[in-house]
Amino acid sequence: MGTVPEYTKNAAKRYNEKFDRLAVNLPKGTRERIKNLTGMSGNAYISKVVLDDLERLEKESILYASEKPIESKENTRPDETKSEKIKTEAEKLAELQALVDAASVDNQKHIEEAEKAHEERLEQERKGRKEEYMAIINALRNGETTDNPEKEQLRQESIARTGYDF
Repeated sequence: MGTVPEYTKNAAKRYNEKFDRLAVNLPKGTRERIKNLTGMSGNAYISKVVLDDLERLEKESILYASEKPIESKENTRPDETKSEKIKTEAEKLAELQALVDAASVDNQKHIEEAEKAHEERLEQERKGRKEEYMAIINALRNGETTDNPEKEQLRQESIARTGYDF
């Protein structure tokens, strides 16, 4: 085997410098669950979830950073300041609840899409198997048999047990 040219190594290095690499250890079978439920690779799914969550956290931090602490003024009564503070907290909670609701709706849509894609894959598999079985049945009806005498004997016995007449 030859060595890898230096320009190829440099190109790979420059490409990899564009990304942060994280190693994630998950329970055995998680990769298959992700693939079956979302139709995405594990890396693509984890990247999407992490980036979506970071975006949500950044929005929340902007909400908190944009609020200025309530300063009491000499001519302001303490109960007014407390009322303003309660109103601000209620607005903050309403905005957070709206974010949670939006994320919940997005998550539910994602789950529904994944379930739909999974059902479509299962249906395609069923159709493929049905076509395969029908081809075998048609071949048997036309008198075609297997080349293996042992398999043919087992087939004949199976047909006899079912009582189905070809």
